[in-house]
Amino acid sequence: MYKLSDIVVLYWNDKVEILHSNYKKTEAEIIFKIFLSSNKMRLINETGNDYFELEYKDKYFKIDMVEINKGYKLFAFQDISLTKEYENYTHFFTFINYLVKAFIRKIVSGSFNKKDWYYFLKKIVIVFDEVDSASLILEDKDGYFRYISVYNHNLQGLKSLRLFKEDFVPERFEKVTVLKLDEVLDEFHFNDKRREEITKVLIKYGNLPRIKSLMSIPIFKNNKCVGFIVLDNWDREDAFDNKFMKKFAKTISQIISNLFSFTAIYEESLK
Repeated sequence: MYKLSDIVVLYWNDKVEILHSNYKKTEAEIIFKIFLSSNKMRLINETGNDYFELEYKDKYFKIDMVEINKGYKLFAFQDISLTKEYENYTHFFTFINYLVKAFIRKIVSGSFNKKDWYYFLKKIVIVFDEVDSASLILEDKDGYFRYISVYNHNLQGLKSLRLFKEDFVPERFEKVTVLKLDEVLDEFHFNDKRREEITKVLIKYGNLPRIKSLMSIPIFKNNKCVGFIVLDNWDREDAFDNKFMKKFAKTISQIISNLFSFTAIYEESLK
């Protein structure tokens, strides 16, 4: 195991012992501490054998966990940075190729319609392992934010929602934003009757109880944020922490924002 691993850690009763490390012990301890912090909820529930992933600075680790005795867990960290980088860029170019061939071609030819968003969102979920469900939310002519299309949610149930700008974390209107479990719940907290009604709809039709983290990608039209593409992960709070997913999100934000500013796709999407 030591030969195949960059770090090996024994963990029990909140105690940590670095059994092997290709890095300085202090750095290995920092890496393990970040890992614990990022996966606290999952580690409470997981037993037996499992694996995790972690990004640290310019490195990407695959972590195998083995429960060797009740309460004693062994973690083996393997640096898979090069493999992950190749995998990520393969996924990225696969999606961009689809975007150009299927999505943008329809816009240019004038055959795009609202239903095409479903296939756009579906492709993101299929291509990227980090994404389990996706949504498109746009501001309508009355100033409400509405669900226009979803994949792995129930659109018929979500269509009834009319959301205000104040219902969202403000930074979502400015930049790509990642919200983790506690922040996702805070955004839809039970502070009044209306919020309670919104939360009930999201629980029933939007998989709210399953979402461990989400990535909100703003879409701009003439420098004004008019909506979001929202990507959800159902398993890990750290799913969108890696730099690549953030770069991908920024690229998609720029592409869709340009299309909204220079074509009629925004107006067509609201019909």
